[in-house]
Amino acid sequence: LELLCGILIWIPKIRISASILNLLMMTAFIIAISYALILGKDLNCGCFGNDDRIGISKLLMDVALMLIIIYDLKVELMKEKEALKVQE
Repeated sequence: LELLCGILIWIPKIRISASILNLLMMTAFIIAISYALILGKDLNCGCFGNDDRIGISKLLMDVALMLIIIYDLKVELMKEKEALKVQE
């Protein structure tokens, strides 16, 4: 699903929908990582290799990615709004 959303974000007609789906997935990841950290779990997410442990750095990385997605979504929505004004 992540790969599909990464591809779909490059298609202008569905970029906003793909960004929203990415935002929802990132929110789920942040909640899951936070929950694991609160419980003191020592988990390996396997994202970038076998020794990739879940920790505060992974949480901060996901928050940073989420902020980028939010910014991109805001820019795309502003473009869409401007396009609608031009059509009127």
